[in-house]
Amino acid sequence: MSNFYKTYKGYAFGEHKDAFRVLNQVFQTFSLRFFLIGAQARDIHFYQKGIKPSRGTRDIDFAVMVESMDAFNELMEALEQEGFEKTRDPYRLNWNGGETVIDLLPFGQIEQDYTVNFTERSIELSVMGFREIEAELEEYFVSEDESISIPVPPLHGIFMLKLLSWEEKRPDRQKDLDDLHQILMNYWEFVEDEAYEDHPDLFDDEDFDIHTAAARILGRHLRKTMGQSEVLNNRIIHILTQQAAQVDPPGPMLRRFAWKGSTPIDQMGKYLELILEGTKD
Repeated sequence: MSNFYKTYKGYAFGEHKDAFRVLNQVFQTFSLRFFLIGAQARDIHFYQKGIKPSRGTRDIDFAVMVESMDAFNELMEALEQEGFEKTRDPYRLNWNGGETVIDLLPFGQIEQDYTVNFTERSIELSVMGFREIEAELEEYFVSEDESISIPVPPLHGIFMLKLLSWEEKRPDRQKDLDDLHQILMNYWEFVEDEAYEDHPDLFDDEDFDIHTAAARILGRHLRKTMGQSEVLNNRIIHILTQQAAQVDPPGPMLRRFAWKGSTPIDQMGKYLELILEGTKD
């Protein structure tokens, strides 16, 4: 994990702030490795650049590294003692009467073939990509007094996890497609300085524009993470290849991307192809 902290003031936690504080304290008491994922992780990056997220959320999702289901259940019991409430789902808790919904997604030794099985209600959770992205975390202060810090994946890691989430749960995850589109179309904001220093070859392209360059850089960032696992690499390549090819008629990803950004479908397909090119550079 990065050993520096990015001060992040002005983030609108609202009622989430107390939940984050208690979660952070309990995780540290158990000496657990954890990191924020999902929409809240996306928001931290977006607000850093003054970008308004496409949608709000009251959900907080954490990946938590644990060795067994017994250890996970012990963690959940400790959180109950600190004011969290159980729900019907074995990985979900409520805070403040349900105003904040907490999902704790265990990974690590507890998983088998990128899956965690809960015997209660026969629930299976995919945790593909969690172990790989865990090595790239950055720490962010998420309170104005800088008393709460949270590990967060880099933006390309959030893109990767969103892509996997959509593939697993489609067609019922339009919000994942919206998040993927917003990350893709704003990625230049996060990589502009890096582009001039580390990717000068992209400026030689006769068709250069910031979105094509950003898509290629996104692919290059993904390559490092994907390369840690052949299974993960093959899954990401398969998803992107399949969706980039569905131009006429358009597949669900390109259709949603084009609608969200009023961008021609063939252009959105080009962006996906450039991400793929970046993963192979």
